[in-house]
Amino acid sequence: MRERRPGVWQVQFLVATKPRRRYRSVTVKGTRAEAEKVRGEMAARLTLGELDTAPDTLGGTLDAWADHHALLVAAATDATIRVGLRRVPDWLRRRKLRDVTPDDLRRWVVDLHRAGLASRTIGTTIVSVRAALEQAVADGHLRRNPAAGLRPPRPTKTARPLMADGDVGAALEAAEQQGPMVAALCRLVASTGCRPSDAIALQWGDINLDKKHLRFVRHVAGDGTVQPGGKTGRERGVDLDPLTVTALRSWHADLRKAHLAQGVRWSAKSWVFPRYSMPGPEPLRRQALGKHWARACADAGLDGRWTPRDLRHWHASTLVHSGVPVDVVAARLGHARVSTTLDVYGRHLGEDQAEAVEVMRRLGGEP
Repeated sequence: MRERRPGVWQVQFLVATKPRRRYRSVTVKGTRAEAEKVRGEMAARLTLGELDTAPDTLGGTLDAWADHHALLVAAATDATIRVGLRRVPDWLRRRKLRDVTPDDLRRWVVDLHRAGLASRTIGTTIVSVRAALEQAVADGHLRRNPAAGLRPPRPTKTARPLMADGDVGAALEAAEQQGPMVAALCRLVASTGCRPSDAIALQWGDINLDKKHLRFVRHVAGDGTVQPGGKTGRERGVDLDPLTVTALRSWHADLRKAHLAQGVRWSAKSWVFPRYSMPGPEPLRRQALGKHWARACADAGLDGRWTPRDLRHWHASTLVHSGVPVDVVAARLGHARVSTTLDVYGRHLGEDQAEAVEVMRRLGGEP
């Protein structure tokens, strides 16, 4: 057992010496004690002869890999992996491991696509199969991984519908009924077009209410940790409209009172939107924002398809359609390249070509 890098351990056992030396290894993320526990479990299975059993079919290899991988992941993740592996058909599972070819696997992926599975679902299943066969290569059962070049079909891009202006206004009014924090948060996302992960990572030192300006200097990653910069790693500044400033001032006053009442020290590093809507050491979670927005939409009589991310799309498309320069929109959104903004929101530039025709008419010398 060795520590490959901080918090990552490699546990390896020699399981066979003939006809050639074969090893079984797993990677454990966690403390040394957790790695020792996995090593003990593997040693017990090796004593019983379980690790030395070399499955000769693809199905057996996938099942054995899933059993070993279950030691390293949460129960929910293990269940998801096994659901994906059950999508491998019987004709392919019965195939001798050394007889599985890339063409067999590509045929299987095409069948999944024709069955109507989403590209993302197919991709998740491919990742599990590729990892299982990669482990078979490491253990000496295969010379090369037939799934190494396997890729899911490209997803068909469909334009997501946009919220109507009236629906956004109704949902923002409904959000006010949930209190000043929810009102300020939802209005901030709508008026700045920021990512929800940027909004919940704000601290009061990032906001200047007098100058109606704020800076996004960090974001909350998918695992809940706070990371510097935005999604693209860059910081950015955004000007605020009067309604958003008013909502933030109202929430600021209520939060200051809560700090005083609880004896919590106020500082520029205090979270603007703390967890549990009270002073604390953690920012609000993204799931909580989603629940607040879903409730606001329901109270406004809207269907349940809208998410906080749709406020960002509404903001960007409204600015682009109104003629705001694309580079300004890209700066507000935090896009690293203007081309990204054009690719996503270019369809909202409008189809009125009268101005272009008028320019060409004048260049042609017509009065």
